[in-house]
Amino acid sequence: METGEKLKLEAALAGPLFMLSAAMLFTALNMLVKLLGPHFNVWHIGFYRFCGGMLVLLAVFGRRSNPYRGHNARLLIIRGCTGSIAFISVITAIRLLPVSTALVIFYSFPAFSAIASFLIYGERIGKLEAACILLVMVGVAILFDFELTRGLFGQAIALIGGIFAGITVTLIRSLRENNGPVVIYLYFCTMGALVTLPMFVLEPICQPIR
Repeated sequence: METGEKLKLEAALAGPLFMLSAAMLFTALNMLVKLLGPHFNVWHIGFYRFCGGMLVLLAVFGRRSNPYRGHNARLLIIRGCTGSIAFISVITAIRLLPVSTALVIFYSFPAFSAIASFLIYGERIGKLEAACILLVMVGVAILFDFELTRGLFGQAIALIGGIFAGITVTLIRSLRENNGPVVIYLYFCTMGALVTLPMFVLEPICQPIR
């Protein structure tokens, strides 16, 4: 196999492998969230997660230059807000639902990303893609119990998380043209920290953790 073809094959495999790794790590994070118990509420978890990520990035990349210097700051902020809503939503859903149910609904976000790509960028949705999106929607509908209970609220929140995650993934397409992953993730953590800070301050931890 020639070197050029080998590099193309490696590049083609790298994306799916990174996506699979991210999904596995995100699932592990969600399991840890479930194990934290009631001492930490959603706002505590979100603030520690966002603020911790922000501080690490600033410590590593903020020594020699301004790590917030990126292209299209407005879109970076919007992407940070949509990503923060997605994260808070899925954490809330995990607290209200079994992890499996919350994640299955949340991981419908690729379908919403396809819809957002069509609405924002005018990307064509083929018949096969449309059929897959329809199957995803049917699957999500089957999981809903459509009763005015806590479970329905958790399912709705998980779906909201999936919708905003789909929008977030779509916006990254534009941002990646002129921004590296560090600045994109830094804006995400910063906006998340700002969103969760008020409730983090107003709702102290229930009791000391032993």
